[in-house]
Amino acid sequence: YAVYIPLFLPVMIPVLLSLKKINRYFFPGKVKVD
Repeated sequence: YAVYIPLFLPVMIPVLLSLKKINRYFFPGKVKVD
């Protein structure tokens, strides 16, 4: 089970970054991004 974690980390990082950009685009006033 723990073997899959390092495999998904390189994939989840850009996904999380894109989600932050999407949230900033759709909700510029509600979501606060540091």
